[in-house]
Amino acid sequence: MPLAGDLVVNAGRGPVTVHIPSSYDDSRFFPLVLSLHGYSYNGAGLEAYFQLLPLAEQQDFLCAYPNGTTDPAGNPFWNATDACCDLFQGFLISRPQPCDELLAFLKSRSAEADLGALG
Repeated sequence: MPLAGDLVVNAGRGPVTVHIPSSYDDSRFFPLVLSLHGYSYNGAGLEAYFQLLPLAEQQDFLCAYPNGTTDPAGNPFWNATDACCDLFQGFLISRPQPCDELLAFLKSRSAEADLGALG
């Protein structure tokens, strides 16, 4: 089934535009290039700088430019790991936690809600 152009998808973290080349055919595999911007930049600016969309048309790949989470100053960033980019030390987004620690945290705050189904 041929499909081409820009498709906006939202997997729960905000809209992401995915460019689908005019040669796209769902009967074969196409690679996806995921282009992540730096601090205070955005996906549209990154595409304007690198101009991967014409290359995606020539080389037959999908291309996506998501935007990071926005800090209090309005600058997009990626909450990658403790080694990178968490300028606000978890105040905007919590760090990943092991499942058992998350479950213990939820159970400790179960006074307002019945979390008995959690185990």
